[in-house]
Amino acid sequence: TLGMYHTDTLSCLNNLAMLLQARGKLQEAELYLGHAVKGSLAGLGPDHPDTITSLNNLGMLLRSAGRPTEAEALYRRALLAAEVRLGPTHPSSLTTLNNLAVLLQATGRLAEAEPLLRRTLTGRVAAFGPAHLDTLNAMNNLAAVLQADRRLAEAEPLFRAVVKGCEASLGPSHPHTLTAVANLAAVLRDTGRATQAEALFR
Repeated sequence: TLGMYHTDTLSCLNNLAMLLQARGKLQEAELYLGHAVKGSLAGLGPDHPDTITSLNNLGMLLRSAGRPTEAEALYRRALLAAEVRLGPTHPSSLTTLNNLAVLLQATGRLAEAEPLLRRTLTGRVAAFGPAHLDTLNAMNNLAAVLQADRRLAEAEPLFRAVVKGCEASLGPSHPHTLTAVANLAAVLRDTGRATQAEALFR
């Protein structure tokens, strides 16, 4: 047998938990992810990449389950470990940074979310380039924070860049592209340009 702390065992626990979560079985998924976290911490150490992944996955699950305080603690723990072990610009660090920022946004803490999203965007532009889908995701998240903060003049060019990037990478009818168009249209409507907003959907 491989044992509880073997990387293959821990990977199986993570994968099974992700499958259960996708099927809406959050309690069962949490149980397996909890085992994965405990096993990773004990067998691999707190700053091992697999431990960081397990912490991040459990954080995402808890956020989906409506437990943002617990999720935030896990994200912060994962982020600290990732930045120490992998560096602040590593893709895993940027993913966790983005997840934490989105959670802060969702709980109304826009002033805390914004600088984290700016760091995420800067890191992803440097790592992947401005047209990568992960970069566009970070750009969209930052624009959404600015929109929620009623800083529409700052949000608009970001949303426009997301629309352009999604159209180029995914095509005009992809769901991500249509979501980006809807976000831009909302800004246009809120700034008194309803005609321009309607034209985006023609």
